[in-house]
Amino acid sequence: EADIMFSPTTPAIVGTGSLDTPALDDGTFDACIKAVPGRPFMDSTGSTIQAPPLIATTPTVVGGVKSCPKEDVDGTSSLCVMESYPSINNSSVVDSSSSAYISQNQLLLGQEWTKNAIGEHASVASFSAFSIALMTNQAPADLLQDALEAALDEMRHAETSFDIASKLMGQEVQPGPLPESKHEFGQNTKALAMAVAKEGCVDETLSAFEAAAEVDFIDALLENNGALVGTKYADIDVDILGWIRDELRTIALEESGHAALAWRTVKWICRIDPEACSMVKQHILNEEELDRAFQRRFGHSFGHGTGDALKIMEESWKKLYSHVYVPARGTEVSLYDNISGESLVALMAKKVLQGVMDK
Repeated sequence: EADIMFSPTTPAIVGTGSLDTPALDDGTFDACIKAVPGRPFMDSTGSTIQAPPLIATTPTVVGGVKSCPKEDVDGTSSLCVMESYPSINNSSVVDSSSSAYISQNQLLLGQEWTKNAIGEHASVASFSAFSIALMTNQAPADLLQDALEAALDEMRHAETSFDIASKLMGQEVQPGPLPESKHEFGQNTKALAMAVAKEGCVDETLSAFEAAAEVDFIDALLENNGALVGTKYADIDVDILGWIRDELRTIALEESGHAALAWRTVKWICRIDPEACSMVKQHILNEEELDRAFQRRFGHSFGHGTGDALKIMEESWKKLYSHVYVPARGTEVSLYDNISGESLVALMAKKVLQGVMDK
């Protein structure tokens, strides 16, 4: 059994391993961990680990008002901390640039993409640890290869997300170093099954659905520019929004491959360890728990009040788990029927199913 410790260089940003998505109380990163794209990085205690964001600390003008701290970082007026940024207590100076006007909507969207970027950055570490866990438990070579390729995907997702965040924030945003974490890699297929079911089959799959639904939402907005008014994308340049949509589509489709990898891993464990298979179905991959996980993530609405998007996501989610390993009520369904529409969410669900069934 391997025991690995990564030494600290910054205060840890940790959260519970719960499937719940608690509301931020004071807006800081260390208050809790919000559900974000990618696969969460867990330490040996089940806590979620993320790096702190590092942002430039130039004056930022929001709604015509410059935001600066009570005391400048270097004792002059040339640099200042943007107090409205939610994780500034865990941020450090990267570099400075000229101040620019940033609307409130753009700033908030930049904050959202910073959280996304931090989540994608943590996913690189998550898949690295997952690769070691697979090797420790003598997993098939195709699972290991796909896990390593997924880590490279997450690197691209993180780089893209930081680029988008920087563009929206009007200043450079980068990840800080990962905080201290401890990991144990034992020859234990039960522990592996439980971890990959929660982090991959549930968390990452739902995150991929959410990203795909966001792409569908942006597509609808871009088809009618007037629809931007009153949404979080109001005041966002349509060219920038088109760029965000295109990048998010790539991320969502690649995340669907990662979700398929998680379900394939459980499928492999079920072949070699029936007891582990029964345990994971009893505690995580059963219809009641999976329905509950969906409701915890999305409730009865999806961010924009779009009932159709929520319906398609829920339909696709049920379609996925009813077809892959999970005993469900009613008759068995075929691979592609009963998923309505040609939304990216529906297409992504098909891609996950195809990825599982073909290997």
